[in-house]
Amino acid sequence: MGVRGLESYMETSCRASVPLVNIADRAIELRRTSLKPDQELIIVVDGSCCLRILYGDLEWVGGAQLQQYKEKAKHFVQAFKDLNMRLVFFFDGPILERKRKTWVKKRLSKLKPMYQVLDAINKNKPTHNIPKHCFELPPGVAQLARVTFKIDCGCQVYQTLKECDEEITEYARKNRAFGILAQDTDYVIMDTGDTLYLSMKHLNLGNMTTRVYDRWNLARSLNLDPSQLPLLATLMGNDIINVEHLKRFHLQLNREGNLGLVQNIAEYVRTLPRDEAQLKQMLPDISKKTLGHPFKKSDIVCSLNSYKLCATDTHPTGQLHGGSGQRFADRSTPGFSQRQQRGLQPFPQHKVSRRRRRGGRFPIHPRTFQAYLGYERGEISRHDNWTRVMVEARNKHQIDKLPNMVYAVMSGLPFESSTSLEDFRQDDLPTFASVTQLIRQQTYGILLQEKPPPESGVHMVPEWCMAGPRSLDQANYVAAIPPASPHPGLFALWNGEDERLVSVRWRLFVSSVSRNLNISRVRYLPSHLVIPTLILFKLNELDCLYEWEVNAMLATASCIRHYDVAMLKALPSDPVTARGVRVSNLIMRFTFVLYFLLAACGYPLTERETDPSLFFDGKLFQVKYNKSKAGCSIEELCDNEPDLLEDFIMAYDVVFQNH
Repeated sequence: MGVRGLESYMETSCRASVPLVNIADRAIELRRTSLKPDQELIIVVDGSCCLRILYGDLEWVGGAQLQQYKEKAKHFVQAFKDLNMRLVFFFDGPILERKRKTWVKKRLSKLKPMYQVLDAINKNKPTHNIPKHCFELPPGVAQLARVTFKIDCGCQVYQTLKECDEEITEYARKNRAFGILAQDTDYVIMDTGDTLYLSMKHLNLGNMTTRVYDRWNLARSLNLDPSQLPLLATLMGNDIINVEHLKRFHLQLNREGNLGLVQNIAEYVRTLPRDEAQLKQMLPDISKKTLGHPFKKSDIVCSLNSYKLCATDTHPTGQLHGGSGQRFADRSTPGFSQRQQRGLQPFPQHKVSRRRRRGGRFPIHPRTFQAYLGYERGEISRHDNWTRVMVEARNKHQIDKLPNMVYAVMSGLPFESSTSLEDFRQDDLPTFASVTQLIRQQTYGILLQEKPPPESGVHMVPEWCMAGPRSLDQANYVAAIPPASPHPGLFALWNGEDERLVSVRWRLFVSSVSRNLNISRVRYLPSHLVIPTLILFKLNELDCLYEWEVNAMLATASCIRHYDVAMLKALPSDPVTARGVRVSNLIMRFTFVLYFLLAACGYPLTERETDPSLFFDGKLFQVKYNKSKAGCSIEELCDNEPDLLEDFIMAYDVVFQNH
C-alpha cells in the first residue's frame, strides 16, 4: 500500500522524519495550548491497516483465534479511552476499477506463499516455523473486528465511498483530529493539516508510544516543498503508477546521480515547475521520460489527483454516530468527488470490457444523475423507488450497516473475493468461488429485484473471484437469480418492524442457501449455531465433506461457549493437516457470503447474534478435527457435556435432515 519504498527510506535514511513520540504527552501538550484540559481528542483509524497489525503473532494457519483477537481489540480501544481519546474507524469500500490491475497482481502474487504454507504442513513442519511473509489475515477477523469496535466498544465505524485514505484525511481535517493511526505512506503525501500521522506498526500500548511520519521533515530533508510530494510519490510508484513501469527511469537516474533513488527522484522533481498550469504543459515530456510514452500523462494526472482532497463534504462528520442511521448532508452525487463527477460512465452489464474505467467508486448512469441530485434536495419523485432505495443503501453503507459488497453490487460494481488458503492444484475440495456461486446469484436477485432491468431483461453482475491462476484474467458475469416469490422491497426489508417482515426475512435468507432446508427448524436453532449449520448443510448437500469433518465443526460451534480466552489460548497449535486447514478456511470464508446474504435480507439475525467468535476458534477446530478423524465419539467431541451434546444433535439433525 502507498508509495513504493518511501516508508523504508524514511525509517532508515531520514530518521528525523519519523520521531518517536509519547501519545499521552502530546495529548497533554495539545490540551494545554488549546486551554481545554478535559477535551476529548479524536484519532481516526485506518481499519484495514489496523486489522492485520493488531492480529500480531496469534496463530492463523489453522484458522483465526477470534476470541483472543476480540480481547486484543477491546484492549486497544480501552488504551486510548484511558487517555480520553476517541477512536473513529474507517474501512475500505470496493476497489476502484483503475486499480484493478494492481488488485489482480497482488492476488496472484499471494498464490505462491499460500501453496508454500500448505506444502510445509504436508511435510509436518510446525505452524510456528512457517515464514512470516506467508501470513494472510484469516477469514472471520474483519467481520469480528467491525462488530467488536462498533457494538462492544461503542466506536464510530464508517465505510468509505471513495478512497479510504482520502475520506480519512477529509474527516481528520474537518474534525480537527489529533491523529491518523495507520500504516500507509499515502498519508505522508496528503496534506493532513495539523493532524499527526501515527504509525500503527510502531504502536506500543504499554507505554503509549509510536512513531510519527512527518511530511514536513521529509520534504525539508529532500529540499522539496510539501506541495511537490505528490509528484515525488507518483515517480516513485504507487497503487496507480506501477513501479515496474518506472524501472527504466529509476535506472537512468541512478546512473546519472550519485545519491540514493529517493533523493535522485527528488532532485529531478526540483527541476520541474511547482505551478500546476506550467507542470500540466510539461506532462507529455515528463511522461515520456519517466514512463516511456507521452500518452501516459493521464496516468500521472490520475496519480496526482489521488492525493488531492475534494472540496465537497462527502464524508461523515464527528457528530454522526455509527448507529444513529442519520443521513449525511452532502450536496454531491453519492460517492463521487467533484473531479470524479466530470467523468461518470455506466459500468457495462452485458459483456466484459478490457478497457479499465477511471471513474469513481460507485458509477451512476447519466440518466439517473439528476434524480440523485434531486433526492438530496428533497425534490425527487415519490415514484422513483430505485433511486430512493439506492440512497438508503448508500447511507447504510457509509455507517457500516451493510457489507461493502451490497452497495457495490447495487451500483453495478463487481463482487470480489481474494486469495486464501486454497489449493487449486487439487480437486478434493471445491473452490470457495464455486461452492458459493448459487447463493451469491440469489443474493444479487434479492438486491436487484427493484432495479429497472436492462434490455436483455436479466441483471448481469461482474465478479472477480480467485479460483485459480487464470480465474482473474477478466471479470466473470453471472445472472442475478430472482427470489422464488418477490419480496416487499429493500426499503421495507431493511427498515420494517412488522412481524410478517421477520418471516419474510427468514424465508429469503434460508431458502437462498438451499430450498431443501426446513425454515422452521433453522429458526429454532440457538442463534450462534445458525450460520455454521447452514454452511455445513450446503457443503453436505454438495457432498464436499466427510461426516466426521462436519462433526468436527459442529462440535467446535457447540462447545466454544464453554471455553474462555485463557483456555483457548492454551490449546496446542499443532498438529494440523493440510486438508484440515483448507476445510477450516472454506467454512470460514463461506461466512463472508452468508453475512452478505444476511444483510441483503434485512438481518433476520443481528450482527451480534452472528458474531463469528461465538461459533469458531481455529485451534479448537483443529483439535476437534483431529479427534473426529481418529474416531472419537460425539459425546467425547462435545466434552461429555449434556447441554453441548444437545446443541450438537439439534444442529446435526438439520444438516442431515434429508439423509
